[in-house]
Amino acid sequence: MIEIEGGAKTQSKSKKKVAPFETVVKNNLGYWLRRFPWDKMPDVAELSLEKENIIKAIEAGLRFKSTYNLATHFLFTATDMMLHVGSNHAWNNLIQLAVDKRLPESDFVRGRLNLCKAKSMMQDEQYVPLKAMLEKMAELAESKQDIDLLWEIKFMRGLVECHFQNYDKATECVNDVSDLLMNFTLLNPDLCKGKIATLGGELGIAVQDWEKAAYFLHTSIHHLELSGSEYAQAIALELFGRYYEHQGELDEALLMWEKAVKLIPEGFSFEIRSELEINIARLYLAKGKHERAKQILEELDYSMMRNLGCLPLYLTAILLLSDIARIQGDHKQAELILETAELLKAEIAQTTII
Repeated sequence: MIEIEGGAKTQSKSKKKVAPFETVVKNNLGYWLRRFPWDKMPDVAELSLEKENIIKAIEAGLRFKSTYNLATHFLFTATDMMLHVGSNHAWNNLIQLAVDKRLPESDFVRGRLNLCKAKSMMQDEQYVPLKAMLEKMAELAESKQDIDLLWEIKFMRGLVECHFQNYDKATECVNDVSDLLMNFTLLNPDLCKGKIATLGGELGIAVQDWEKAAYFLHTSIHHLELSGSEYAQAIALELFGRYYEHQGELDEALLMWEKAVKLIPEGFSFEIRSELEINIARLYLAKGKHERAKQILEELDYSMMRNLGCLPLYLTAILLLSDIARIQGDHKQAELILETAELLKAEIAQTTII
């Protein structure tokens, strides 16, 4: 009898040493949530190395009722970063898995999963279905008085309306968010103020209301610096560079773009970073600093541009290289580059038709 009791106690102790798998999954999610500063700019090189482990951790969390909410929280916390480190396809599948695995009973969770999906669609430039989706999301968020979700939806609607050149509707979105800021307390008011002011700056540039553009862009930089969102700051600085270029103030435009590119490390948001670098090279060329412009253009990752389908950027860059070669008297090299450019133009035209 003593042996049996002793054996039972030993068995009980051994059970306590083995953590249930769901607890392991929960702890793993907690580790990756803490591992990177998701509201700022993480170490992109390290994030790129770990992105598969992060995706696996969330996939595991979505399997269990006890970890589902934590996994979905992690999903919408990390979406802004993960969509910019070359994991779009896997992340899109993860968002869909979150919806399919267990239809969220909570309107809060469902709304944020839809927001993740909307951000992914924005990244993929699926503007037509995105517009319809955002309208439905806005109705639901308004009915539930989910203000922190609603302002993000309104902001995205404004961006979509800008894409379609519906500037009056985009202005309505800016005004709607301004009303929300006046009447409600938000979790991150500076991020909201900064992003909606960035949209206001984009509208000002689009309609050539330069006074309005300057006001909004100054406002956006101020609030985005307070929010700590370096990527959002980079987007505002990119717009500010465009504003200064329109004003003929090339030194100020160059300053804005060089600040912006420093906020976007290599491997993060490749297309936007490449566009900034090309714009910087173009301004150096306009200022007569041909070697500096050439150096920047030659250091671009053209194979990645092709892999990601950034062919218009590729074309812009090599046309600038052709201009530099011609200016420096290397006419043969200029002609060779132009031949490549013609082939690329045909490829872009074919892709557009398809």
